Amino acid sequence: MKTQLETSHIPIILLTAKGGVEERYRGLRTGADYYIEKPFYPHILEQIIQNILSTRRHLIDQLKKDALMPPTEVAHSDADCKFIEDLTRIIRQNIDKSTLDVSFIIKEMGISRSLLHLKLKNLTDCSTTEFIRSVRLREAARLISEGKCNISEAAYQTGFSSAAYFTRRFKEYFGKSPREYFFHS
Repeated sequence: MKTQLETSHIPIILLTAKGGVEERYRGLRTGADYYIEKPFYPHILEQIIQNILSTRRHLIDQLKKDALMPPTEVAHSDADCKFIEDLTRIIRQNIDKSTLDVSFIIKEMGISRSLLHLKLKNLTDCSTTEFIRSVRLREAARLISEGKCNISEAAYQTGFSSAAYFTRRFKEYFGKSPREYFFHS
């Protein structure tokens, strides 16, 4: 399940009667997130599930606050990491093009619209359009933080139609205007 794009984002908890270090190691090597031997205690299992969900929520929240955090930080498996890397690369390579939209992405990625949406929603809590915008915002933030250009130049270089629209979207996403984020933090 962890190697298939359709299911790699789903947390796997092995609940098994097989005990011992070697069995545990083998189970974890197959991609399981947790390995629980019987007998198990339901309240512990419930807490593990809550911890998994809480950790994932925290990572997504952190991604939305930190302009320089790589999107791959929210990946839960190698397949998820590769998916986010490929998607981010395609967006960055075409960042200034007006044709960069959901249809363009599904054509370039070679996956269905529904799978793309499902993966992004589960990994980043973003729709495809929101993820494209977040990569544009992050790329602009990188350009600004490295001193390669000012706010207006970064906006235009990353495909935003105006500096005002860029500033509004930046504030919506990161909770601060670009000026507040970079010059008053």
